[in-house]
Amino acid sequence: VNNQASLTFIHVYPDELPESATEEEKALNRENARNMNTEILENHVHKICKVIGADALSCACVAIPGDPGRQVAAYASAHQADLVVTGTHGRKGLRDYIFGTHTWNIAKRSSVPLLAIPEDAYYAGIHRIVFASDCRGYEIAAIQQLADLATGFDASITVLHVIDEPFSDAYERYIFADFKAQVRKAVKYPKLSFKLIGESDDVPGALNTFCMRHSIDLLSVPSDKTFRLDHLLFHHTSQDMALATKIPLLCLPESARKPGPARVTLLEAAEEAGKSIRNRV
Repeated sequence: VNNQASLTFIHVYPDELPESATEEEKALNRENARNMNTEILENHVHKICKVIGADALSCACVAIPGDPGRQVAAYASAHQADLVVTGTHGRKGLRDYIFGTHTWNIAKRSSVPLLAIPEDAYYAGIHRIVFASDCRGYEIAAIQQLADLATGFDASITVLHVIDEPFSDAYERYIFADFKAQVRKAVKYPKLSFKLIGESDDVPGALNTFCMRHSIDLLSVPSDKTFRLDHLLFHHTSQDMALATKIPLLCLPESARKPGPARVTLLEAAEEAGKSIRNRV
């Protein structure tokens, strides 16, 4: 835990008001709902801190009405957060893990890096990181961000590309080699390696196999709108991937600033997130 970073827990709750209510009644209801949800959040955070032995943890609690994806992304941007952290739980398959939760709604809107921690994840340090690449130039900035993060853990980074396009194998290898040279030139990180996996009709399955075999601690992907993450996860996706419940996912938007230690925003969307946090500390 970096004691220079500030921590904010966010709980987004439904904004439900009777249509027949007057403006004065609506204002009163909103205030009561905000106070009630803030109290619920503070009590939950207190329990988390007690469980993980961090009673002295300094943090803020914020309850906001509305859509979780929009509100968390907006809050993180407005407060210049360096990282948004979400807990995920109880879903089968990487497709459900991302698209079946608020995580994807936040990731596709956020200009801030997002870390999604599965319920069954266990923190044993960050030693090996995989960056799932589509061999596109805009990914280089994300890889540099990842290198900045990896430096603090002395972790290795593997830039991994799985061939899934109907091009020739030789052409894909040429594209990969060219991208590798560009990254090598731009990112000066000694523990950076590259891996190309032959054509597969199950990209998430190939990712999962690689991560399991190599005991990967963190999987990272670029999450800006030009990255075909939806294609990656929906194209012949396996339904029972262990990856979805074990390995944290770091989404790096192209527009994000370099990560720094100053501010961290933590999404408190459900009680299961508390278990995720506990497992990662």
